[in-house]
Amino acid sequence: MIYIYSSSINSGKTTALSRLNNYLKTRRKLCSFLSIKKEYKNKREYFLYINGEKFSKIVEVVNGKLYYFEKVFEIAYKFCFFYPFDFFIIDEAGYLELDKKGFYRIIKYIIDNDKDCVICVRDFLLKDFISFYKIKNYLIVNEIGEIKKCLK
Repeated sequence: MIYIYSSSINSGKTTALSRLNNYLKTRRKLCSFLSIKKEYKNKREYFLYINGEKFSKIVEVVNGKLYYFEKVFEIAYKFCFFYPFDFFIIDEAGYLELDKKGFYRIIKYIIDNDKDCVICVRDFLLKDFISFYKIKNYLIVNEIGEIKKCLK
């Protein structure tokens, strides 16, 4: 099942996904990709955490200009095949993924191989995301508790 976790900017999506990660890591063969933000005066940095472990910086926004590190996304994609994972968490699918960058290949792999997952999508990109990936069977949730209930 594809769970699309959707909410507005700065609504605590990553924090909630981190809690879900902790809940699922002993219950499923989990592969999680969380993007943790650090803010400074003139820039924001996003660090990729794979299965709860800090891996690398993946995105940097300096004075409104976005820079992303494609090599890190390529390594993350290869990690998907490291172990027979049965559940994925992706934080988050946004403009990069709609431009076939960032987590795009991972999301395509998950959808094409009918893997169970939670994909975080900002509320204003929800329709574009579903249309772009041509997703047919999914459940949109606004609270992580809804996903936990479905997985029991």
